[in-house]
Amino acid sequence: TLTVTSALIVTSYPYETAFENETNDITTASATGFTFNENGWRNVTGDDGDWRTDAGGTGSTNSGPGGGSSSGVSDHYPGTTSGKYIYTEASTPNYPSKEFHLWSPPFDLSSLTSPTLTFWYSMYSASGAQMALQYSLDNGITFEPVNLPFMCVTTYPIAVIYENMGTSWRQGFVDLSSLQSNSNVMFRFLIQTGTSWDGDVCLDDIKLVDAANTSVDVGENITLGSSAYDNAYGLTLNGSSPQTLTPAGYNVSHITINNSNGVTIDGGDLKIDNSLTLTNGVINTGTNKVIISNTSASSLIGGSTTAYINGNLRRYLATNTDTYSFPIGNGTGTGN
Repeated sequence: TLTVTSALIVTSYPYETAFENETNDITTASATGFTFNENGWRNVTGDDGDWRTDAGGTGSTNSGPGGGSSSGVSDHYPGTTSGKYIYTEASTPNYPSKEFHLWSPPFDLSSLTSPTLTFWYSMYSASGAQMALQYSLDNGITFEPVNLPFMCVTTYPIAVIYENMGTSWRQGFVDLSSLQSNSNVMFRFLIQTGTSWDGDVCLDDIKLVDAANTSVDVGENITLGSSAYDNAYGLTLNGSSPQTLTPAGYNVSHITINNSNGVTIDGGDLKIDNSLTLTNGVINTGTNKVIISNTSASSLIGGSTTAYINGNLRRYLATNTDTYSFPIGNGTGTGN
């Protein structure tokens, strides 16, 4: 007799999990049998080990958030040392080249206009650990790679992340518009450990939203990879370090700049169909332009001594008596 837990299809959005309700914590490297309380997230047989929860830094030095070795570094959300994340333990006997498979619940994307998946990961590993994201349309019988270049804020826009990504939490951001018509999509995070024990990989704060009606936070550099966001509710650039936005010929609908370290436009003009909100931080355009095609005077919101455009701004104007603001400076610091 087998005990079976059904994975319910997710139909309500925005969807998110930070794994804070998990109770079956296991940190022993060789342990298997970890089960999740969160609907549909599961370890499966056939790989080399289980994902499990942890907090405050994994047990190995030079691996995991903050350098590991119980560093006391917080999870991504809620951002406390007791906050949980899930991870793969690479210590003996889990290297070299051992695989860990994490399956998601099934998602019905058919009602979404601009489905977007975001997740945060820690991948501090000098021994060459790898992470891939895959999807299945047939209940996990077959999986296909999610080519992260769809829309990605990892350092290398490839299907497999394999570099040492440092001790901080990093963001993955994937445009799922190519899967929008499907009513049963499952994802699989696949980790392969490196050549030594320092290959712990962590995940936290996984979200799937419809960007057509939910603003999406972007914490790192971003390259637009499709037209999915020219009708989106909004992208909010709110990283903790300087960010680069590469439009690559695509428009956005709404965008908010809320990064005190600044945002640089690279590789072409940033064309905005509806509105730009300047909350905090300077946009550096270089030889590029910020172009707002919405003729409403309210299509540009905010602007101050700490939130303005250092460079070129073009606004479309209508025949009326409204006042159009042009918050432009000539530097990147307060008072410029």
